[in-house]
Amino acid sequence: VCSSDLATEEAIEPVLARLPGVSIAVHVAPEIHLLGGPVSSLETLIEELASRGLFARLLPFPPLHTPGCDYLNDTVIRSVESAWASANEPRIPVYSSSGGAPSPRDRSDVPAMVSRLLNEPVRFWQAIRRMHDDGVRVFVEAGDAGLESTIGAAIPSHGAIVASIGDENVHPLTQLHRFCGRLFAAGVTIDL
Repeated sequence: VCSSDLATEEAIEPVLARLPGVSIAVHVAPEIHLLGGPVSSLETLIEELASRGLFARLLPFPPLHTPGCDYLNDTVIRSVESAWASANEPRIPVYSSSGGAPSPRDRSDVPAMVSRLLNEPVRFWQAIRRMHDDGVRVFVEAGDAGLESTIGAAIPSHGAIVASIGDENVHPLTQLHRFCGRLFAAGVTIDL
């Protein structure tokens, strides 16, 4: 996997067209993408993007979310069908980063949607924008992956509340206090 910063999808696509097996794996933000494919092709891509003044670097991850993972489809579908059979119906809309839209309500469509996540790009910022367009204004992040900056890039002047929990360098109780304090200070009702 390779990371490309400050390059729009339109700037990357012409280069990808010349490199078989390389594709966008994750749309992190409008100008930040993770790309997957054979290492030699990714190295060529990095050189070409650098010649255009764009930044990219190789990352130590397998090429998930690309067509190179289609061999896992059957295994994933069986696992999801088994797990989903005992899952409760969601009480709130669940959005999928596969397609950047709400997840299917029909349980029989969910395994195929999850399987597509292996082979198709994650549309992270597009899902966030869709959630915002649908009225979501409070975003909770489990982990510390920079959701607030992604929201800012995807939705300028968003007015959303972002609270994160999951920083391994901070005591869990301190994190919980900060998390609740962030939501409380923003006017979110918390039912403890």
